[in-house]
Amino acid sequence: MVIGDARAVVRKAGEQDELSPKAWKRLGRPSTNDGNRFTLDVARAHTRTGDLSAAMDELTRAREAAPQWLRHENGAAETMQEILRKRKRTLTTEMREMADYLGVVG
Repeated sequence: MVIGDARAVVRKAGEQDELSPKAWKRLGRPSTNDGNRFTLDVARAHTRTGDLSAAMDELTRAREAAPQWLRHENGAAETMQEILRKRKRTLTTEMREMADYLGVVG
């Protein structure tokens, strides 16, 4: 996401599950903060590629993992604002609840 390649982020997001348990043990898992930030990067990448449903799934995953952290994370609010701008139909209940949770008006 740093260089603006949202499609690469979406592609790479699925690769983390491809490591074997032995590799995870050797390499170590990412810290909770790194994992949460990665989830937000993936949400933003899905938003940029137009997959708003997948973006909402990632935001929901982040909310379940770290609700207080997510509420105060600017990147989450920015991603939600982008989702609201791109949405062509009425908002889903999930989108309204997340926007409310993040304090986003759209």
